[in-house]
Amino acid sequence: LREMVARALLFKGITLGQLGRSEVAIVVYDEMVARFGSSLEAAWRELVAKALVNKGGALEQLGRDEDAIVVWDEVISRFGAAPEVPLREQVGRALMSKGITLGQLGRSEAELAVYDEVVARLGTAPEAVLRELVAQALVYKGIGLGKLGRYEDAIVVCDEVVSRFGRAPEVPLREQVGKALLSKGGKLGQLGRYEDAIVVCDEVISRFGEAPELTLQEQVGEAFLSKAEKLGQLGRYEDAIVVCGEVV
Repeated sequence: LREMVARALLFKGITLGQLGRSEVAIVVYDEMVARFGSSLEAAWRELVAKALVNKGGALEQLGRDEDAIVVWDEVISRFGAAPEVPLREQVGRALMSKGITLGQLGRSEAELAVYDEVVARLGTAPEAVLRELVAQALVYKGIGLGKLGRYEDAIVVCDEVVSRFGRAPEVPLREQVGKALLSKGGKLGQLGRYEDAIVVCDEVISRFGEAPELTLQEQVGEAFLSKAEKLGQLGRYEDAIVVCGEVV
């Protein structure tokens, strides 16, 4: 019965957040943590971790980024040594949220360090849900490096995503591979390496061109458009027109 109460409070907080009532959601998450935060049972600890992760998200929605980071740090402090996969997942999600928020605050070096921590903590995990967090961390690290103008370093990170997860059958991991390849193509374009960028676009099309999932289809479309843009930059306008026609 106590577990049902905990789940009810968590779901209430999530629903309030979806309704845009973030202040009330935070109160509910605090109540949930106050009631069950000292519980030692793994199931309840997972619920508490989720409540804290979501509380951080609600604080961020209210523009209270620094407070959100404090809450995500609490998740890492409380559950960072836990061996259970659901708790490791919540720690990874807290770290990812922290990293993204640091990036939005312009604290790029701290952001990159957080992504490295995700990889260090979860990089050898076999579970798909944890592997997805590692892939996300690497993709975001590549984006962060690109914002700093470190395009060569970003390309290396993109290649690491493909090397680690390029053969994964799970759609979320395939999606991260697609994001990494598109990001790599963009960085190559920034360096003026248009021919190499076109090769990368073709790889996205080759890998995911027949995929039925909408997210992967969208990435294929982006690859075609990026390829057309690079062809135009090379003065190959007729080829670019053909590629645009293939999208249609």
